[in-house]
Amino acid sequence: MWHKLAPLMLSVLCLTSAAPAQADIACTLVHKVGDKNPVFQQGQHCDTAFSPASTFKLPLALIGFEEGILQSPDTPAVTYDPDLNAPFKSWRQTTTPRTWLKFSVVWYSQWLTRRLGASAFQHHVDRLNYGNRDLRGTPGKDEGLTHAWLSSSLKITPTQQAEFLQRLVLQDLPYTQRAMEQTLATSQSFSASTGHRLKGKTGNAWAVDSQSKRLKEQHGWFVGWLTHQEAQYVFVHLIVEDGAASGFASNRARKYVLFRLPEWLEGQ
Repeated sequence: MWHKLAPLMLSVLCLTSAAPAQADIACTLVHKVGDKNPVFQQGQHCDTAFSPASTFKLPLALIGFEEGILQSPDTPAVTYDPDLNAPFKSWRQTTTPRTWLKFSVVWYSQWLTRRLGASAFQHHVDRLNYGNRDLRGTPGKDEGLTHAWLSSSLKITPTQQAEFLQRLVLQDLPYTQRAMEQTLATSQSFSASTGHRLKGKTGNAWAVDSQSKRLKEQHGWFVGWLTHQEAQYVFVHLIVEDGAASGFASNRARKYVLFRLPEWLEGQ
């Protein structure tokens, strides 16, 4: 049942070199919620589409709560199947919506999309007008239902990410208020260098060649929202690395945001 997860697990573990990565900031956007123009912007690729990777768990959580598959931050608790042979200890345990988002558990996402089915999944991605809305997955592999957002066919620009986050925080999406509130409440909290509390999601993906073979170059997202001086803000940060470093670009993107975000908000 879960055999299609295996290629993902292998690719997750493929980065072993200790050499420093060469990283470029593809885009950083910080918006005061409700404002079209950003209060801070950098990078040349804010309108370039990339795989959303695990940032897609935010719209997927919204869909799950709307459909009633997810009932609360701690329900349902889905038992881990040892046959998955998950690479991380945090994935090898019973998982809830809260721990799914915290530990970015891929198999829980795939459990959810299988529960949805292809038709409902496409309906919701269209309803959200999320990115390019392409859930076909890798050509010839028939795995869009479980892999479309993982270095595959579904892509979104940083600008589109910011638009989605603003609408989620404003609770202005075509979903029930409860589904939006539960998504916001279930998302992971972080602390910035100055003590700002924020919520958000990382995502890590890899470039692919013309035959859909995964390359070493990876890109890392960190997206989310916070309250600053009684106003709400959303942020999107995306870096592209040459793949020389071990670990995940998304973790380095998150650390950068947590250190620099207060600077970006100065004067707001």
